[in-house]
Amino acid sequence: MSKKSFILHVDSLEILNKMSNEQRGILFTAIYKFQLGEEIDLDFGMDMAFAPFKNQFIRDNNKYKDFIELQREKGIKSSKSKKRKPNQPNPTAVDSVNQTQPVSTESTYNDSVNDSKSDNKNDKKKKKVTAVKIPQFGYLSCIDFWLKEVHPGWQFNAVSGKSLKSVIKKIEVLLISAEKEINEDSINSSFQAICRNLPDWFKDKDLQVIDQKFNEIIEQIKNKKNGSPDKTRSIYQKTD
Repeated sequence: MSKKSFILHVDSLEILNKMSNEQRGILFTAIYKFQLGEEIDLDFGMDMAFAPFKNQFIRDNNKYKDFIELQREKGIKSSKSKKRKPNQPNPTAVDSVNQTQPVSTESTYNDSVNDSKSDNKNDKKKKKVTAVKIPQFGYLSCIDFWLKEVHPGWQFNAVSGKSLKSVIKKIEVLLISAEKEINEDSINSSFQAICRNLPDWFKDKDLQVIDQKFNEIIEQIKNKKNGSPDKTRSIYQKTD
């Protein structure tokens, strides 16, 4: 099976109190073989004991598949709604980027100036970064990687989605600062590299914490990898 983990509910394990050690071993062997997709041969009594576990696993797998499909559909709808209009400027154009400036927790990109009124207002406030909003790449792929490779079995809710979008925006700023192209592959590889090189304290933390401590995480990764070639350096290292 493609999933690397499964859920056992504590209340379903109460049946172990009524089993011998031999029967417990048979039950867990059946659970193990089911997860591997192997054929299971049990007598009537053990089959009755295993049936609730089997039904739970099937329900959980179906829920997981439905969730992934729902997120995929939402991503497709979101992507279509963000398609550029014919006369919209190049979405990757950036006037200037302060490379030493830490990633802000506020909105990463400033709206482009569309008319003379907004020009007059913007003259009063100097902006360090001026860019149009760009479609967000990699959202669905990052969800898939997070749930399958980083924290299998974890729940992904609205708060998780909001935090992931914020993390992706911050990755885009790092790529721009390093004069890297922003696309599906660059976002995916950067997010995966960050997840694989998370400092120990952050390895069991959720996306909300990763988002809140993003600058700190990047600094720790940079300090750890300083002087040695690594994929994570491509996130923040400027192209020669």
